[in-house]
Amino acid sequence: MNRCPSCNRTTADDICPECGLLTEPVPAGEAVETEIPPPPPPPPPPPPEQKARPEERPRPEERPREEPASATPLIPQAGQQQLEEYIKDGYEVFLIAGIAAAGKTQLLDAYRQDAFLSDAVKKRRGHALPTNPQQLDCHPVSVGRRKVVFADTSGEHFQRLYPGLALTGEVREAEIDFLRLISRNLRGLVLLVDLQRLWNPALRTNPEDAEQVKILTWILVLLRWLHYDGDYKGRRIRFQDYVNRETMRLRKKLKVPVLALFSKADELTGLAIPQQPPHMWLRPSGPALRNIFPAGEDPLVFAYHCMPDLLEALETHVTNFRFDFVHSLVTDRDTGEVIDPTACGAALSIRWLLDPSWRWPAIPTRVWISLQRLLDDKIKRDERWQRLPNPEDV
Repeated sequence: MNRCPSCNRTTADDICPECGLLTEPVPAGEAVETEIPPPPPPPPPPPPEQKARPEERPRPEERPREEPASATPLIPQAGQQQLEEYIKDGYEVFLIAGIAAAGKTQLLDAYRQDAFLSDAVKKRRGHALPTNPQQLDCHPVSVGRRKVVFADTSGEHFQRLYPGLALTGEVREAEIDFLRLISRNLRGLVLLVDLQRLWNPALRTNPEDAEQVKILTWILVLLRWLHYDGDYKGRRIRFQDYVNRETMRLRKKLKVPVLALFSKADELTGLAIPQQPPHMWLRPSGPALRNIFPAGEDPLVFAYHCMPDLLEALETHVTNFRFDFVHSLVTDRDTGEVIDPTACGAALSIRWLLDPSWRWPAIPTRVWISLQRLLDDKIKRDERWQRLPNPEDV
């Protein structure tokens, strides 16, 4: 052992750890006191026991992200099993599509057949109540020996399928399951357009009012893709981009008849037609600004001038289609009470949709339009294709 000459500290080291001086060896036989290290400090007292909270809220960074309610999938689950039963029983499926409050359920009620159960459509003050969200209603009709059922779902389903109105800008594949089921057995389609909310900004209450044509065009794309065994299988490309790309490659069109209806025609009289932009060489000029008189309008010529985007979508995706004005009932503007329960145009339009006789010979509608324009040119009536003609007096 060694001893420090300054602090008299004994240590085994040659240098005193306390003073830093050189130590000297301890003479032999001299007692050496072994340095006892100080006891370690006592451990800190345990923290007081905390009572477990029954429901402890996680820290903000650990809190799971909750998807907004408006972004959750809107899937009409209720009613799909009933539709599957109709399909198993051999029923032909006809779909009616349009935004909320376009008049889909009211149109089906106007085509009701009094000889059969007709209380499936709930009413209030003469008006058919809209289909509830998450619901798909089935309306069977009698057409001779044929089995026919109309599928009616809430307008929210159709507008939420349009990517431009989706909160995330995305469409989930699960949201089109009901369309996949319908497309396999689709025999006809009805598209409803509410011109008042489309053209009159004062009557627009929701963004989808001004996007009706785009929504219905996207429904046509989806049905065409699904009808010809469209399958996404979780590809890396966005769902809507993949569907759009694959549909562009399809050469086959939808062979089912499509009925494009301007609904609530009794309320359209006097509605101003907005000036349509010229479509370059496709349209010589936009229509003259005037008001609508549905009773005296030619529906096809009217659509040619005033709804060119919808006409183009039908010519692109569908083989046979037809335009018409229709209203299910007339109501008092002040009280809302039904003053004329007689439907106008509903029965005739749906009969065209259900009647297979017009399909022979199988000539596409766009060919009939070309032939009509050629005939009008020969008989000097082609000016109605140059500008929207005035309505006929009735």
